[in-house]
Amino acid sequence: MATIRAFYLLAAAGVGYACGLSIDEKRRNSFKVKAQMLRVPKFQYPERVRRLRKYGSPKRDTILQYDDFQVSFDRRNRTPNYVVERLQYGKLKTQPSSGNFKFHADDGDEIAGMFQPKAYDYVKSGYWKGRLVAGKNHNHTPNSHKDTYKLTTVVPQVPGFAISAWADLECYLRYLTHSYKSVYVFTGSLYLPKDEYQFKSEVIGDNHVAVPTHFYKLVICDKHEGGVDMGCYLMENDSCMAEICEPLSTFRITLEQLESIGRFKLFKDPKAHTYFGELPDIPDFRVNVQEYMEKVGLGHVV
Repeated sequence: MATIRAFYLLAAAGVGYACGLSIDEKRRNSFKVKAQMLRVPKFQYPERVRRLRKYGSPKRDTILQYDDFQVSFDRRNRTPNYVVERLQYGKLKTQPSSGNFKFHADDGDEIAGMFQPKAYDYVKSGYWKGRLVAGKNHNHTPNSHKDTYKLTTVVPQVPGFAISAWADLECYLRYLTHSYKSVYVFTGSLYLPKDEYQFKSEVIGDNHVAVPTHFYKLVICDKHEGGVDMGCYLMENDSCMAEICEPLSTFRITLEQLESIGRFKLFKDPKAHTYFGELPDIPDFRVNVQEYMEKVGLGHVV
């Protein structure tokens, strides 16, 4: 949990670092000019402002910490922005815990019920409840498995998407744990315009749960001997995904492409991606997924 939190803070620090570099550069290139002094009116009641701040400030996103993963939840769209999880071979090797869980709301204090989606929002909507946190990644304990059924981890997915290349990709990331110390996975939703000048977002249910247009996975793997490999994947939330039988490499994109379309920066160092190795691909993994998983003792989490 501490490692995931530190990794998240590393990503969040990127914005502040970039701003700092920009300011330093401006200071080095600055010069003085004589100009008329402007009179800036002072706020008459600064003490009132300080008093208001103690009640907090408006915010849309909330970070939710669970036992095995972390969720950034968007209260406007009522879907997760992304989830962060750490996969390790030892936990995946454990036989699945027993339990028949149902989708349920998050009962913590971080998100009021009015901002959470409801199970009935999906009824007759034409969409499945798609978990951004795969249950098979966290079934080593009943509580961890149950957390994956919280509606704060769920997004509307077209029928068949979860059993298409997306499911094979999730299997592949579990497979990688046998050769890496840890596999960190960022899984997120994207809302991309289909028209160059106009964006429309589909919503479902009484609570207007937003339907993502795409999903991505950013994968960072720690090597046992030191060093890191990285890879990014992007898939469209479309029924055609169930008909695509191409290798997983078909869905690979670069980190720069993901950051551009996702409008976020992960690392504070703009050259960080150059320090990473490239995540390997297995061309026939989708065709022989069961065989590959059984070879490494993970046939029970296919």
